[in-house]
Amino acid sequence: MYKILIAITALSLVPLTVNAKTETIYASYKYVMGDNDTKNDAKRICFLEAKRLLIVKAGVFIQSETTVSDYKLTKDQITSYTAAIIKVEIANEDIKFNGETQTISMTVKTDIDSDEVYKTLASIQKDKGLQDKIQDQQRQLRELERNLATLQDKLKTQNADEAIVLRKERNVVLHELSESEKIVFTIKATTQKAIDTVEVRMTPSEVAKVAGNPRSTALCAGYVGDCAGWNYGDVWVRFRNGLVQCVLKTSNFDVYNHCSNYPPREVVKK
Repeated sequence: MYKILIAITALSLVPLTVNAKTETIYASYKYVMGDNDTKNDAKRICFLEAKRLLIVKAGVFIQSETTVSDYKLTKDQITSYTAAIIKVEIANEDIKFNGETQTISMTVKTDIDSDEVYKTLASIQKDKGLQDKIQDQQRQLRELERNLATLQDKLKTQNADEAIVLRKERNVVLHELSESEKIVFTIKATTQKAIDTVEVRMTPSEVAKVAGNPRSTALCAGYVGDCAGWNYGDVWVRFRNGLVQCVLKTSNFDVYNHCSNYPPREVVKK
């Protein structure tokens, strides 16, 4: 039965020690086409299965590159986050005939920079709203996977007329799976956009126009006057009296501290 979530040993995140390393990870899967399979649907199912295997391998690699410390993620969390942050590409695809039977073989890959993955996971850990979005996404995926498995079983025994209807239903589920797997955030993209476009003395509306809406916000603590922070992945935009004061790295952001508390090297942009 098609499943994405596989149990992976719990991982600790903060504080973490990461040995920076880039690794290309591969996973392969073979799918035997049935009488009621189209080639396009079979390829999509094969890709989803190969991706599932790749997520497991990627999670093991991420775990091996991270040192255990105080804060622990659950098995489901590390699997969900791994599925959300890795980019999967098709490395090889082959179709073979064995009599009247066709078999699709597919190999997928992902390039993992352990340092970048650590930063991304740390950003997720600091954003409760983002964590909830990822968990909601995974719940939707699990439900779609169950629907797909049910349709696959039915297609094995249905006649041609009934199969037409089931194939249409399967196409809908496959499309929804593809859409659901497009994670609702891209930390690198939002981070870089904020760094490239946000300038000191911009208003909140100007920041939203050039960098988009923030993933989360925070009010400054212990500060008299208008003060707030907007999160864009690995950076926070700090506002003071309605204008951008600075853009700080997420690792340096704290609601009790402000731009003046950091040396220039710790401020992303002034």
